[in-house]
Amino acid sequence: MYVYNMRSLTLITFFLLITISKSFSQGTKIDLNEVEVNIKALPIITISGVDYSFKERDYFITRLLTEPFWSKNFKIKIDLSSFYEDRNYKFIIDGKTIVKVDGEILLRGHKYHSYREVKKLLPKIKEVSVNENESTEVEIKTEISKDILLMKLQKGIVNR
Repeated sequence: MYVYNMRSLTLITFFLLITISKSFSQGTKIDLNEVEVNIKALPIITISGVDYSFKERDYFITRLLTEPFWSKNFKIKIDLSSFYEDRNYKFIIDGKTIVKVDGEILLRGHKYHSYREVKKLLPKIKEVSVNENESTEVEIKTEISKDILLMKLQKGIVNR
């Protein structure tokens, strides 16, 4: 009789444990199409039409806007990683530089000269590009154009 009660007690305990553990586990599958992922991607900088990942972009923009980029003695080095290949590059801006923010050419007394104004600008930046002709031109865009967005969608490199 004692063995019979022990078996039934063990069986009841076993079923209770299974029932309790099942009630605390997730019962439905997750539909991955409904999951939103908010990951901050590495910023991209375009130099002469080639995209590079540039994790130090905010530091570069801060330094660029707070230093005398209009001077012929201006010099700044950029360490880059290729967006498509596993290679590192160095790019040096040397000499007078033209800086545009949303098409507006910045002069000596520009409004982004203080760290406070640069800090407000940084989260709004959508695109940074550098072109070299007779002088270096850095263009910062806070609103991305439809043509550029379409091109990036086709390449699959849109940052939201």
